[in-house]
Amino acid sequence: MNKKYRELEEKNTAGLTVIYLQKNSDTKNIFEEDRILWVPNPKGLELALKSPMSVDDKKLVMVDSDHNMLGFYLLGAEEGKYRVLEPFYCPDFNDSPPPAPKRSRSKSPGTLLDKKSFDFYLRNLKEFLV
Repeated sequence: MNKKYRELEEKNTAGLTVIYLQKNSDTKNIFEEDRILWVPNPKGLELALKSPMSVDDKKLVMVDSDHNMLGFYLLGAEEGKYRVLEPFYCPDFNDSPPPAPKRSRSKSPGTLLDKKSFDFYLRNLKEFLV
């Protein structure tokens, strides 16, 4: 199994935050090959900052876009109105990304998965890995 995947399993002591970003939204998020420039709303940023998982003193979040899991990203620095999301682990899903965890509310900017829910998601994620 991939080293980054194993690291996610090992670091999961309290869960993870999932943030929902729409590609075709009015917020003008920018999806680049090597990062995402996110225009966070206050609730979304608050959720990301509360993510229980960190790597190298940066908060780790899962990013969902249009109901598909894009990968795991580190919450980086601010760049103007944007917050940088740096890729940590974005597996190749062979053009078939897995669904993201269910949203708590349709208008919610994200959700916090507890340890048990994130463990369950990680186990199910294995079948999508190439």
